Amino acid sequence: MPAAELDLNQVRAILMIALLIGFLGICVWAWSSKRKPAFRDASMLPLEDDQAITPADGEQQPRARE
Repeated sequence: MPAAELDLNQVRAILMIALLIGFLGICVWAWSSKRKPAFRDASMLPLEDDQAITPADGEQQPRARE
């Protein structure tokens, strides 16, 4: 049996380990203290007031269908 031959279970194990490392990397990135200010700002977005968009050059805004 050649040493370079991989069966399906070995491929599955390698893929699972790669995905686990990727998942843990994303968790570390998301929970790092460097990301805290960005996530704090993003968490406040739903609470901010919408800015009124005014048309330029006196154009009329299309009416919403009722």
